[in-house]
Amino acid sequence: MVRNFIFLLLFLTSLQTISQSLQNQVIGGAGQFTSQSNNSMVYALGEVSTDILNNGTNTLSQGFLQGATLSGIYWNGSVNTNWFNSANWDGGILPSSTNNVIITNLSNSPILETLESVIQNLELRANASLIIKKDGALTVNNDLTNLGNLTINADINTSGVLFVKGTSNGNVTYNRGGLLANKWSLLTTPVNNQKILEFAQNLSNEIRVNTSVTPNRYAIAYYNDSNVINPKWEYFDTNTNSSFTFDIGTGFSLSRNFDGNVSFSGDLTTTSINKTVIANQWNAVGNSYTTYYPLNKNGDNNFLEDNSTNIAIPAAYIWDKSQEKYTPITNLVTSTEQFITPAQGFFIKSNTATALSFDSNKRNIKPSTGSHTFNKNSSEIPFIKLFTVQGEVKINTDIIYSTTATKGFDSAEDIENFEGANFDVNTHLLENSESKNFTIQSLPVSEIESLVVPISLKGQANNAFVFSLNAVDFPDAIKIYLEDRLLNSFIRLDEDNSEYKITLTENINGIGRFYLHTTSQSLSTPNLEALEKITIYKSDNKTLVVKGLKNEIAKIKIFDILGKQVFDTKFNGMPQNNIKIPNLKSAVYLVELITTNGRKNKKIIID
Repeated sequence: MVRNFIFLLLFLTSLQTISQSLQNQVIGGAGQFTSQSNNSMVYALGEVSTDILNNGTNTLSQGFLQGATLSGIYWNGSVNTNWFNSANWDGGILPSSTNNVIITNLSNSPILETLESVIQNLELRANASLIIKKDGALTVNNDLTNLGNLTINADINTSGVLFVKGTSNGNVTYNRGGLLANKWSLLTTPVNNQKILEFAQNLSNEIRVNTSVTPNRYAIAYYNDSNVINPKWEYFDTNTNSSFTFDIGTGFSLSRNFDGNVSFSGDLTTTSINKTVIANQWNAVGNSYTTYYPLNKNGDNNFLEDNSTNIAIPAAYIWDKSQEKYTPITNLVTSTEQFITPAQGFFIKSNTATALSFDSNKRNIKPSTGSHTFNKNSSEIPFIKLFTVQGEVKINTDIIYSTTATKGFDSAEDIENFEGANFDVNTHLLENSESKNFTIQSLPVSEIESLVVPISLKGQANNAFVFSLNAVDFPDAIKIYLEDRLLNSFIRLDEDNSEYKITLTENINGIGRFYLHTTSQSLSTPNLEALEKITIYKSDNKTLVVKGLKNEIAKIKIFDILGKQVFDTKFNGMPQNNIKIPNLKSAVYLVELITTNGRKNKKIIID
């Protein structure tokens, strides 16, 4: 069996080789071996583990010969609280990946910040303390035993990391900071067995309470997309069962009375998580590890790739403070690589599957910092980020021009918008849009010189809006214009410092006013004047008349009210053109005329 011995002075008899063997195995320990002679040795205060065979013939010396080692490197805090100061450790040696670390209850408890430390095992004795600050990381290659107080701190963007690769025993406290007063944050629990009512009633968490309803309601809520009408958030209240705990991997929204942090306490999850979700709905989920977790990219080792067959939209939607909306993180070219912090919640749209996976092997320490300004991308896929600013909120929608996209819906490349923002900008598909808003739309790069994208704007009257864009890897010959059909104007936005400012005179919510053109031609108001002279009307249910063209190639497309294309033809435009159309059922249709001067739309009724 293995036993530990505390001793002040230990005398061993026999060979000098015993002294040498022991000394080789305890370097970095609490004391030193000193050989007094060939038959004796003295060791100062320390702790050793040894295998003792209880067969009556083996002595303690023989036990050491079989391999005596110190059980670990001790923290002594003799100088200060800095983990990375070697003088704070017995033997003056910083712990490494091959060392077991023992922390006892001392006045100077260790604080780990700024850097990462990797050790073999970690033991916190009774009443001992360890703090991992928001920019610190501790990796334990084997096991954690905690009988003391282990705390991890974080703010809204950066988190301390505790990465335990083996088993973990004992509670850990995780402090999530950076929360703003009266604002909502989507989180998940980073620990097991955190009781909901205990969390809500923890005075230091400052959870808001609605006392105008009975029972009083806490500002902690789960999202239930099954609710046909709003609200889809379901709140906990003072009648919540005191034994209920937060579910691992489930996202929930909370709000504080004042700026500050909330604290979770419980044991760690160190194994993979299989999270149950509701099929064909929006689900709030999150990172329940005390490590970072890759959402996208990362050499295809990420959450989206692992769950690609279980989600309807290949995106994770995270709250973006600067845009004041949930924005999609994807594996597409317009998204940067994202590792989410512990306790971070996000939305996904599930398909028929009812489970998601978080792979414990993909846990990570804090990723390297850096920014991506979209000046170049390795795949050289052209894309546009169209920005719209209102006040301090800056929203973007992305248009990608790829070799695999169509003008209709492409499940892997067109990313729907997460609705609910008061101010928003999106695009509609060019074909079969079904009136849906898309935060990211992909289009065929082969047609980049002639595409016109409907821009959907949601905004309130009397507010000012500013449009601008960033075009990446665009051909030099292609110009980008924003068309304002209400004011009959084209504004080129791909030139340096170009922008378009407007003030709405009425509320707007949808398409019809703004369109984005990519073209090799120069567009201006005269183009619109030429389009205004063109007339489109139906002479009968099978004939469409187009007047005002001047010996030019033109195209006609007809769409139903759902945006589905039902007719498409190209013709040589003359002053008068009679276009034969197929038999269409009685309904309202949208006719789109495409000419060298631009596009013109006209509604017709087939009766």
